[in-house]
Amino acid sequence: MRVTLTTATQRPQDRESYWQDVMCQTFLPLNVSVRNSESSESLIGSITAHSIGTLEVATVAANRGLRIVRSRESISRSPRDHFAVALQLDGRSVVAQSGREALLRPGDLVFWDTDHPNVLDSGGPLRFAVYMVPRHSFPLPVRSVHRIRGATIRRDEAIGRLLSPFLTRLATEADSYAASPALDVATLELLAVAAREVTEGGTLSLASHPLLPSVHAFIERNLANPALRPALIAQHFGISTRYLHILFAGQDTTVGAWIRQRRLDACRRTLARPNLATQTIAAIAHQWGFVDAAHFSRTFRTAYGVSPRQWRTANNPVFRHINAK
Repeated sequence: MRVTLTTATQRPQDRESYWQDVMCQTFLPLNVSVRNSESSESLIGSITAHSIGTLEVATVAANRGLRIVRSRESISRSPRDHFAVALQLDGRSVVAQSGREALLRPGDLVFWDTDHPNVLDSGGPLRFAVYMVPRHSFPLPVRSVHRIRGATIRRDEAIGRLLSPFLTRLATEADSYAASPALDVATLELLAVAAREVTEGGTLSLASHPLLPSVHAFIERNLANPALRPALIAQHFGISTRYLHILFAGQDTTVGAWIRQRRLDACRRTLARPNLATQTIAAIAHQWGFVDAAHFSRTFRTAYGVSPRQWRTANNPVFRHINAK
């Protein structure tokens, strides 16, 4: 469900107090102050909030700088056992938690623990998105929890180049995904990959994600099925197609390109088998999921630089023997 709250509905003299209220209403008890309070420009701020399964997504925008503090007093009055990820969309902010302090530029993100004091401070207009999830739903070992507080990921880091665009789109198009089954689970898995990247100092692990071997095996078993598409694969594994594409992006490829290459490899091997020399090229293409023979021929030539017939003539012993006569 989408909820939008904006100061534009309030009288100018009431906007800052209203803003404090809606920030607390959307997230949790916070101390919110507006920078340059002497400015003649009235505060225009908006919050758009969505729920996607257990994941709460909110986009915050303001035309003035903000200082947002989650203090010990606020925590004692209203604890909330959640993790949060804040993604800077526009403007710049300084964020701090557990002794860490960092400057966030657009595309950068930071992990927060809502039950520990934190601060977000911006000197000018900003827009950011917040993703909140119950701690018990976040797949991160307890021993690593303290290491994630205040940890940042830059947009130009390996995991940031995948995570930042994904989260940006999730926030800006949340209405489109609100009814997507298991999208919250897939998002949490991706955030957990990023969290482990930060807390364990590992390398980008999407390329070796434990789900990928099973996905590859499923594709191999179903190459002959012309209906093999990302949506079918995602449905089989109970994940979103978007998350499936993210897994393959970690391998520097796409789902469609992977399927196409595996089919071409299978056709190439079949064309070289002497016991199948009587099969037509069109039949072999169809056997491995290509519906249109002409399309298969063009795709094969693009991949290998020769036509299927030329490949077969050069690599199948039966045809080599015939040509040798």
